[in-house]
Amino acid sequence: MLLANDRFDAVLPADHRLAGRAAIRVEELATEPLVLFPEAQGPALYAAIRDRCRVAGRSIQVAATAPRLHGQLSLVAAGLGIGLARTQSRSLEVAGTVRVPLKPYPAAMVLPLAALYDPRSRHPALPLALAALRRAVAARAGGARRGEGAAMTH
Repeated sequence: MLLANDRFDAVLPADHRLAGRAAIRVEELATEPLVLFPEAQGPALYAAIRDRCRVAGRSIQVAATAPRLHGQLSLVAAGLGIGLARTQSRSLEVAGTVRVPLKPYPAAMVLPLAALYDPRSRHPALPLALAALRRAVAARAGGARRGEGAAMTH
């Protein structure tokens, strides 16, 4: 069951030349060193980012990786490169970083959030669990739109 589709913001060092922009195109990121998650952690998303760089005529430049978002943002704050952070993690702020939306947003970089379950299950807790998941995702999405979403990592 698809619960939501999440997107990413670019996260830049606060003193970066693109930090004051209202939006950044993904093609502009292709010219910058990137701070990402390890490729094995999200191979399909990593491939989509690599492909967007290739479409822009550049090879992906990964300056550093960190398995958790807070680590990635800390490396961005240190000036190692530009990162990508899920929009639902907007409440996680690291001093020295600025979030800028990606526009137009590439469809290949949409991250679906889904719940997998056996629809034949008759367990009485299943409908309650699915309803709780739907409510939690809806609440996070509302907070993310207001800039108040709960911190989440990959």
